[in-house]
Amino acid sequence: LPAKWEKSKPDNARRDINALWQGMLGTPDRPLRLGIKISDDGRSCLVSSLDEGKLDQACQVESGNGGAGSLNVKVPAVRGQWSGYRSPDGNFLLGTWSQVSASASTPLHFVRARALDSAE
Repeated sequence: LPAKWEKSKPDNARRDINALWQGMLGTPDRPLRLGIKISDDGRSCLVSSLDEGKLDQACQVESGNGGAGSLNVKVPAVRGQWSGYRSPDGNFLLGTWSQVSASASTPLHFVRARALDSAE
């Protein structure tokens, strides 16, 4: 992750998903910094592609079919979806990103964050 992004310290008392998360998506052109803010109700969210300037796109959070901690985040504006699970310590979301326009999914992991730096 870029040094400009602050990582949060592990917080074992807070294992929920209602937080700000940051990740890096590998693309053929260049890596893209992404952020997800999951609402207090744990069902809605906003996703931002910082390097593309696409900020606060609506998304939905759903429980996944993979058991405890399994999640799906759907982003209708880009016809994409992140699928994965929350790490046992609650500080990471580990999974893959897929879009209708792409033939394969790409690994995409998020870390719990305090802030995102939208500057390059």
